[in-house]
Amino acid sequence: LWFGLYGALGSYIGPLFGGLMEGLSIVAAAAQKFGDFLQSFIPFLAFHYLKGDPALTRKRDWLLFFLFAFLINNAIGALIGVTSIWYFFHVPARIMFTIGYLTWILSNWIVVVVISIPVLKIVTPYIKKTRLYLL
Repeated sequence: LWFGLYGALGSYIGPLFGGLMEGLSIVAAAAQKFGDFLQSFIPFLAFHYLKGDPALTRKRDWLLFFLFAFLINNAIGALIGVTSIWYFFHVPARIMFTIGYLTWILSNWIVVVVISIPVLKIVTPYIKKTRLYLL
């Protein structure tokens, strides 16, 4: 949210290199990690164009966060992730699109609630004072 397209690209490039170090092919890593990019870029676009405050100061900010940084982005990111595993690693679809999708999205939601919300509430006022803040 704070760093715009640059932050979203960072959330793609870092996991991409991590995937390559794990032994994924460049194509598999690029496909799978595209979900990470979208999970960052979707909330940024929503907050940017709908004038949300990442410090979550208003009810409207919380609604934007819930819709675009909790539900929509994680649903899309998890779908891309499980689809890439199904396609590249031939894991049965019934497993990936039920158990795999559910566990992927639930783990993302836990991270958002436990880490993202407190960090946004506490750190955003300080980040807004820097030139790095692009929202």
